[in-house]
Amino acid sequence: MNGALLRAVWLVLVVVLGLGSAGGGQGCPSCPPEGVWPEDSAFADRWEQINPYTTGLPVGAQAPAIPGVDYGEKPTVVVGAHDWIDPYWMPQLAQWAQRDDLQLVLIGCNLKAQYLEAIEQHLSGKATLITGLPDALMQCVLWRLAHPVPPPVVFLVSQTGVVLHTLRNFRFTRAAQYDAIISHFAAHWEPPPGALPHRFFWQGDRVPWPPVPLYTLEGEEVYLGPGTPRLIYVGQITGEKGELIFSQLEGLREAFPQVEFSWWLEKISPEAIRSACWYSFHYGPEEHRVPVDECIRELEGRAVERLEQWRALAEGPARGWRVLLDQDFRVSLFLGLVGHPAVMILDAEGYVKLPFTIYPARKVFQQDEGQWEIHPQAESELSRLLEEASSGQ
Repeated sequence: MNGALLRAVWLVLVVVLGLGSAGGGQGCPSCPPEGVWPEDSAFADRWEQINPYTTGLPVGAQAPAIPGVDYGEKPTVVVGAHDWIDPYWMPQLAQWAQRDDLQLVLIGCNLKAQYLEAIEQHLSGKATLITGLPDALMQCVLWRLAHPVPPPVVFLVSQTGVVLHTLRNFRFTRAAQYDAIISHFAAHWEPPPGALPHRFFWQGDRVPWPPVPLYTLEGEEVYLGPGTPRLIYVGQITGEKGELIFSQLEGLREAFPQVEFSWWLEKISPEAIRSACWYSFHYGPEEHRVPVDECIRELEGRAVERLEQWRALAEGPARGWRVLLDQDFRVSLFLGLVGHPAVMILDAEGYVKLPFTIYPARKVFQQDEGQWEIHPQAESELSRLLEEASSGQ
């Protein structure tokens, strides 16, 4: 276990159990002083926050025992939330909890009163709720849940207490898909065929090549496979921040012609558009509710516009990159995408040299004027990792 991961384990204990000032509202004990980058690595603070000990138990792990819950009684869905949970997800969770063919458990730690009230309103008497001290905090540690991974994290647990499937990054665009996964799990004790769990691969892990395709801008299917080292970037390439990051990556692309530099973009499927419009109309903020048919037409029009914009960028600043569309981010979430802009490096055999990591860029303010900057060691560290990926080290 490397130094960054050791610090990450300690950070989980600090943040989740309140062992330091992070739990007491006195600041962040692991954060550098304002205006100072971490010295040991451009990515150290990112790895401390998002790593295998904060993104939830992996598929195949043994689920921790939960008092009063028998995994063999019904298909079990465990929902974990740390620090916050969007109240707009409560109606969907309530629908799951009302089913007679599964049992739902919600683990919530460090939740403020407004989130606890929403949980009580929608789930009280329908689900097993673990939100009080010290049980919730200990369960968050056991299930590897910590800030800043966006909640909720959902685990599908087998009769024998094994994690079968995981879901993160809730969006209205994925709500119908998640409902379908839960319904199939409730009926068959397993996720539906072809459903990709939201996993997180760490340095040294070998990625199983996903069985679903990416797409070119012309709509051709592309499957990831061995034979080529690759850098994957998910994020904007326009705007002050995007241009700064992409400029650095473009310089690395020119220095490593043997590496495939790939820019991934989310292609929102027609099913996801319908899902977003239906769920936002029924459960979203009232001031943003739009009739479903009107919403679908609007989002379909935007999708066409985005595709044209991406084509222009592919012929312009992204010329030389492999631009691929990831439908509903299925492959990205499978590989461990938690937020963006993010970068990942794989060698030719699929071993992770750099897990999906938020790019180390930040906005520095001087006299109320902000300017984006990148960690001064980012380029050299990425160069070293690209060299390792290229040489098969």
